[in-house]
Amino acid sequence: MNTKNSMYQQNEPARAAVVIDVDSVICDRFLGMGVQWDPADDGIPEFTGQQWEMIYKRVDFMKVRFARVMLHGGSYISGFDDRNRPRYDWSSPQMKRLYKILDYCQDRGVAVMIGEWNKPNWASAYDDTRWIEAITEFLHYLRNTKGYKCLAYYNFVNEPNGDWMMPGTTPEQRWSNWEKGVRALHAALKSRGFLDWIAICGPDSAYNDEWVDRCVDTMPQVMGQYEFHIYKDYDREVLNGSIEKVVKEKRRYITEHDPDGASKHLWLGELGIKEGCNFELDCQDRVYSFDYGVLILDASIQAIRGGAAGIIPWDLDDAMHFGSGGSASRGQLKRWGMWNTIGGTKLKEIYYPPSDTELRPWYYTMSLCTRLFPKNCKTVYTSGPDMEHIRIAAAKIENGNDWHLSIAIVNESDTEQTVELTIPGAGGSISLNKYHYFEDDRPVDSDGFPSIKEMLSDVDLAKGMKIVLPSRGGVFLTSLGTGSALRLG
Repeated sequence: MNTKNSMYQQNEPARAAVVIDVDSVICDRFLGMGVQWDPADDGIPEFTGQQWEMIYKRVDFMKVRFARVMLHGGSYISGFDDRNRPRYDWSSPQMKRLYKILDYCQDRGVAVMIGEWNKPNWASAYDDTRWIEAITEFLHYLRNTKGYKCLAYYNFVNEPNGDWMMPGTTPEQRWSNWEKGVRALHAALKSRGFLDWIAICGPDSAYNDEWVDRCVDTMPQVMGQYEFHIYKDYDREVLNGSIEKVVKEKRRYITEHDPDGASKHLWLGELGIKEGCNFELDCQDRVYSFDYGVLILDASIQAIRGGAAGIIPWDLDDAMHFGSGGSASRGQLKRWGMWNTIGGTKLKEIYYPPSDTELRPWYYTMSLCTRLFPKNCKTVYTSGPDMEHIRIAAAKIENGNDWHLSIAIVNESDTEQTVELTIPGAGGSISLNKYHYFEDDRPVDSDGFPSIKEMLSDVDLAKGMKIVLPSRGGVFLTSLGTGSALRLG
């Protein structure tokens, strides 16, 4: 973004008074900030042990506890027998890569939303009994043979509302195709008793949020949980606060119209900003920029404020998927990741420099969101502030009889802003670790991971504290790791 033209540019510093109401819970059981972590497409070089260790170390720092993992049916189906039933290949390269991901998730307690991108070509329809049977066998093998208890949710088809997924169909045909398929899958999972350990989530729609409402209205018994995608084509669509409004409205509709809606989660299965994207290649070069880290932080804060139980930014690593169309034949990877594991490699016609393995700026904000807003925290209400360029999210994390506290603040203006935070009823004082994400001030350790800017001691939140944001960027505050806690009541 050209900051000289920022819609939130300010000429004078401003002050915003913010009250954090820790008794007003927005989401009671936060799933966490997650990652999109798919087995690499065939044709992308197999990762070495050293590369896998690099990936694991970076995901470890994030303390990820929620992941979306997608693949194609061809990853585990090698052909058909003489009765036209699938032959399964549980040792394909794709499946071996999947096991590396699921082994990590099983070991670290990461809840996995697994699924397939789209209907395989051999399936005659979305409710083709052979495909439905294949999915249930796939889940049976992963859960009952391999023992992956980390599998929690099933995502039936990526963005089924889009003509990019079902070319040559009308919007109503796309809904009908997907509805028949997801109902058939639900019946199959129910008949085998699988719904005791895995829930269908959806609709996974993008650019058509009404699909969430339609699922609530027509088949709430099928939807174990709800999730959809948000991509904003222009930065201004993030800056105007529309993400918070949309998520809040979807959350309200589910709670009020699904008989069991209050107990069901809503999350963002994908989140991204497309301004500056090369659509021909499906590459977002702005992931190299400081600016993208601010925007994705703002978008995430809005989703938390709106009531999302989880957020999965697109995506973890360039070295998962080839780019769009004919670009794949040249070795073009989708460039949306927090790094590129195969940096230093020539892939067909394209050389990826060693520097591509380095962490990109937006890893900074997303890793802090993931660490400081952990699984099972309670996101809580924060007032205003009545300043469009400042947004704040907060959460309390259970700590015995007390609570830890985490706060994320984004300043989308180009000038200094001061936030005055108060928690009525907070008892005693607390210590807070403070992190900075500003263009010329974002401390890192020897691995490139975010490090603490300073510790604030003896903070009396009942009286309030002032946080200065010197320019466009973000501040994170947390009592996690300080040895102190928040006493309430």
